[in-house]
Amino acid sequence: MGWLRTSLWTIPALIGLFKVTIASADTITLIPTEDTTITEKDFSLTGGSGATLDSGTTGPNEGLKRNRALLKFDLATTIPSNAIVTSAALTLTLVQRPNSTSLWFSLHRLLQNWSEAAATWTNRLSPPAPWTSPGAVAPQDYASFASQSNLITILGSSTFNSNPGIVADVQDWINNPANNFGWILICEDEELEKSVRKFASKESDIVTNIPSLEVQFTLSSPPIILALLPATNAVFQFQFNAESNTSYTVLYAADLVTTNWTSLTNIAPLSAASTILVSDPLFMDTNRFYRVRTP
Repeated sequence: MGWLRTSLWTIPALIGLFKVTIASADTITLIPTEDTTITEKDFSLTGGSGATLDSGTTGPNEGLKRNRALLKFDLATTIPSNAIVTSAALTLTLVQRPNSTSLWFSLHRLLQNWSEAAATWTNRLSPPAPWTSPGAVAPQDYASFASQSNLITILGSSTFNSNPGIVADVQDWINNPANNFGWILICEDEELEKSVRKFASKESDIVTNIPSLEVQFTLSSPPIILALLPATNAVFQFQFNAESNTSYTVLYAADLVTTNWTSLTNIAPLSAASTILVSDPLFMDTNRFYRVRTP
């Protein structure tokens, strides 16, 4: 912790700077802004209005046809750009399955833009913009490595728990919104017939079944810096930058060894960021050290 020192016999000297990072934690839960299914059953079919997100392979009656789900969340307008993501978890609700086999499903970060109104097995956008290969392919359309995988076992909600992969995706999408194309959900056993699983989409009639992304983050404010000002009329002065909605206490002591700091003044939370001026009379043969604290 830095401090300021002054005495009557010297020009008040800047001995150090007090810097602290103010952090506040928050949690937000988002639902997709866009989600859809792309399916090998019909190369021209758009699934953005469907009540389910399908991932996995059908069969055998209609042949082995793959399905993949796409999800995208709006982070830029809901989470501050200076947020530091500490946790991120995606919850999906399985509403239908052709058998009770437990299967692994993986989230891969998408690298190409798409829209739910236009995305099909072969196309991403309108005007037409094709996937590199039908159904999307790694590493051109999505990342080769999975951000997170989950063993889907029973009907009901299932969470892709927070891990470094999901956190890294969400953090980059906050820092670089232009990179936010969401995830593609792929069954790891696509060669297996009846591996298809139907998850509720954002169009689900049951609100609690809608996909959700829970993000925990902290917000960091600029460091507090004490700036020395010239003494005027035997009054010691310094200033510091105060953030909005934050209270501050200015303290002083005769030395840095003591644990008994005395409060000089308290600054109540301000509605906007401001520069605070602190003044204190100079005393004969007296040293004083100053510091600023937040709650």
